[in-house]
Amino acid sequence: MSTERVSSTWAEFGRELRAARLQAGLSIDQLAGAISASPSLVSKMERGVRSTSRTAAETLDTELGADGALLSAWGQALKRAALPNWAAQVSKSEERSTSLQIFSPIAITGLLQIPEYSSELYRDTEPDMEDEQIKTLVASRSERISRLSGCDITCLMDESVLRRPVGGPEVMRHQLDSLLGVTGVRILVLPATAKTAAWSVGGFRIIGFSDRAPVAAADGPTGESLISEPAEVKRLAAIWSDLVSWACDPLQTAELIKRIRDAH
Repeated sequence: MSTERVSSTWAEFGRELRAARLQAGLSIDQLAGAISASPSLVSKMERGVRSTSRTAAETLDTELGADGALLSAWGQALKRAALPNWAAQVSKSEERSTSLQIFSPIAITGLLQIPEYSSELYRDTEPDMEDEQIKTLVASRSERISRLSGCDITCLMDESVLRRPVGGPEVMRHQLDSLLGVTGVRILVLPATAKTAAWSVGGFRIIGFSDRAPVAAADGPTGESLISEPAEVKRLAAIWSDLVSWACDPLQTAELIKRIRDAH
């Protein structure tokens, strides 16, 4: 006896599909006949048991008169499907946050990466990943900051991150120019002269909420992991305070970014 596995990613699209079908006054059998598919396939799509192709999403959107709503829901589902589980968990936590403190000792903070920079990182760290999946992940990363409206965000990066030539000089100049134009995010740099080794803990972020205790996310070779243990979150918060105490202030940070940009 086989057990159907419902995907939370495609279940959301399935709910949109079912709502559109009912709005159109069609049964599953009627919709299946209209798009030359089996009722079983339509039922599986509605229940999130089966993923949906773009062609099928376009056909369903047209047949149900959804005016692009179903196609949009399909696009969002595809982006969620491309994210690894750890990334989806961290992203979900971030979207409910009121504050975000991010330390990035290896690469430009993901929220602030331009597409060319992100693409280069994915190509070098995920050699087996298809170009289409890379494009989906890059698009999702680029949209993250727009979903954090109202969140108090501070990004602290090690100076070496700004000097490391990801994608070559032109990409780096474009990336650093982009940092200089960012609004709504506090950007700080930990200078190479900082007399602290706290950077050696690796990359992490502390995610604060208005209605519950903060959590943290720590970088690792296979992605980030969420940390909810109070003692560990407190330890990372103390490390964050130490790192920030050694950081350049925003004006000094901007001047340092300009100098490094001009040196690339």
